[in-house]
Amino acid sequence: MVGVILPYLLIPEKLIGQHIVMKVDNTACIFGWENKSVAGDKCASILIRGLHLISAYLGSVLHFMHLPRMSSWDAELVDRLSRERTTTDNDRRLVRSLLNRKLPQFFTDWLVNPTESYELAEKMLDHVTNLCKLV
Repeated sequence: MVGVILPYLLIPEKLIGQHIVMKVDNTACIFGWENKSVAGDKCASILIRGLHLISAYLGSVLHFMHLPRMSSWDAELVDRLSRERTTTDNDRRLVRSLLNRKLPQFFTDWLVNPTESYELAEKMLDHVTNLCKLV
């Protein structure tokens, strides 16, 4: 779910009013999104809640699509990026060239020390509302 959330935290203004298709190889993400929670995984449920709040605020519609693991160039890239030891210098350069923002500090802190607090979902929404003042 973290990978799905990153565009919403980094470039939310590009997602306003859009239908967004997220291709994932994790069926728990797909079913969690549909059910609005993941049984037995409170952290995933918190991330899903935050994503639902942000999507509603932006007026965007998120669609999940199953993509078999390592079945395309972008799936291979994301797989490499998911581990420090497999991320190449070219991968890092590509990501830097596409992004002009850093993750908000509250989210980086949460990644280092995840907690099961729904306050994270509220902070995610606050971050997006501060970047995209919608009327």
